[in-house]
Amino acid sequence: MKLKTLLFTLLLCKAFTSLAQADTLRVHFAINSTVLSAGDKKLIDSLVLNCYTVKSLTGYADYLGSKTGNQTLSERRAQAVQTYFKSLDPKFNVLAVGNGMLADSITGIIGNPDNRRVDIVAVRPVQVVPSAPKPTKQDSLNEVFRKKIQELDNIQIGEALQLSELNFYGGRHVLTRQALFYMDILLDYLQKHTDIKIEIQGHICCEFNLKDGYDYDSRDKHLSVNRAKVVYDYLADHGIKKNRMRYKGLGATKPKIYPEETAADKDANRRVEIVVTARSADTGEE
Repeated sequence: MKLKTLLFTLLLCKAFTSLAQADTLRVHFAINSTVLSAGDKKLIDSLVLNCYTVKSLTGYADYLGSKTGNQTLSERRAQAVQTYFKSLDPKFNVLAVGNGMLADSITGIIGNPDNRRVDIVAVRPVQVVPSAPKPTKQDSLNEVFRKKIQELDNIQIGEALQLSELNFYGGRHVLTRQALFYMDILLDYLQKHTDIKIEIQGHICCEFNLKDGYDYDSRDKHLSVNRAKVVYDYLADHGIKKNRMRYKGLGATKPKIYPEETAADKDANRRVEIVVTARSADTGEE
């Protein structure tokens, strides 16, 4: 990561004023190795760039090797992750802990790759207080999105409002920086319209086998579900009652554009939709 980018990011992160619930992200290692792959370094880079607060680093080993050796190996793996974080942020001071060998029913000479890892428990930021006025272009985009959200006033129960502006980084359940502006507008609408209940639907691009996509953050195949849950968590963390919301992932079963021929096509399919599920007078916020 370039030094100028890092310094700017660290200053920007100071503007975040609240944190949501923790995510557990994992980096994996080769047999008897403590060397981070280029992909895992990019994952750690993205945590710093997106202002995540790391709470713990816990290393593990699989069943290959001795109990004592695996304890040492798990500690060294956690320390390797800690060292890389420190190279990005000299003030990083989270303790690296090794928990040795994980119990496993798998046997064989290749071990269990999923257990050769470090778990990074990190808390994502959910609110930004801008240190400077938003650019005029962003103000204009916000106004367009605000008018779009107002369409929820006239949407019938069971109908959906497509919000391609709530976009994510490819293969991840992390909202883009610009999408955070739009999240605040959606939040403001729901705070003012307490009669509405919604379902948050996550969609992905680039997969047309009716399966969900792979999530590089959580290391599972629930990408559209995880994206919908990020929106759900953001709204819940800011006071929207959970009984007014539910969420689910639809994978790539309902693309807006098919076939995808450009990056813009993929961005359009990588989206969130809001479905109105009910309107009532008893959902007011406390």
